[in-house]
Formats: sequence, C-alpha cells, structure tokens
Amino acid sequence: LLLFSIFFFLFPSSVLASPMATISAYPSSVVADKEFNVELELSSLEASASYYVKSIGGADGFKVYTWSEKIADWLAWNASWSNMPEINASFEGAVKATIISKFSNNSPLGLNPYKIRMRKVGATTNYDFPEVLIEILPSPTEAPTSTPEPTDSPTPTLTPTPKPPTSNPTQK
Repeated sequence: LLLFSIFFFLFPSSVLASPMATISAYPSSVVADKEFNVELELSSLEASASYYVKSIGGADGFKVYTWSEKIADWLAWNASWSNMPEINASFEGAVKATIISKFSNNSPLGLNPYKIRMRKVGATTNYDFPEVLIEILPSPTEAPTSTPEPTDSPTPTLTPTPKPPTSNPTQK
C-alpha cells in the first residue's frame, strides 16, 4: 500500500482512470445534410489538458461530419485530429461542450449509430463515447405552390344614356 501511494503521488496521471464520457443531449431524429448539436459531458480527464473530439456515425462509421471552427469547414471521420474541435478540461478534469455534426446526404433513412471519439492532444489513444441511435428522416420535399396569375378586372363600359328631347313634340 505504501508503494502504491508513493507511485500515485509521483506519477498521478499514470494512475488516472479512463475518461468518463456521456452524450447528454442529442436530437432523436435529423434530416441528412442538416447540422445538429450534441451536448457532451466529460469527467476523469487529465486536469487542464486539451482534447480533440470528432463525430462518427452511420452503419459503416463514415457518414457523419464534424464542424471545425478552426478551419471553418465540415470534416470527415478520417480528417486530421489537429483540425478537429478542441476542448479543454477544467482543473478538476471535467468539461461540458457542444459539438456540431451532420449526417452525410447519402445516409440511409432510419436509425443510425452515432458516437463521439476523443483523443488527448499529443497522444495516440482514442476514447469512444457510448453510442446512441439517431433517426435519419427523409428530406422534406417542398410542394410546388402555384401562384395564381392576376386577372385583369373587367372595366365597366360606359354606355350613354339617351336624353329626352328638349323640345315639345308636335301634335298631329
């Protein structure tokens, strides 16, 4: 026990548990190619450390994109970690964050798996959040709306009213 205590105090990051990651809020359904927010809660992180996060999903894991404010673009699951959104753990090793994701426009309709993958900056170990299911809905089709053509209003035709004769009629 004494040896463990000495090791823990000399090398505390070596004895930390795996990060605890939860997707705390997400939409139950989305339309493909439309962005949505996912709320994350992480704990048991290394205090004040930075982590990259990315979205992964679809039956093959390749159908979700992650929005990166760093480069102002959507990134696929296999994009460079250094371009992915970065979150910073608090002094207590916890953080709440929002990730913006979207399923690709060729995602299959119905329930699709979705998860977040995380990696500490400078490390090579990935941590996956527990998977959730999000339903992909068909894109709403806009029914063409017919705008009636304006019709000319009929203009009343003026017809002269006959005037009565002004002179006295002659009698026979």
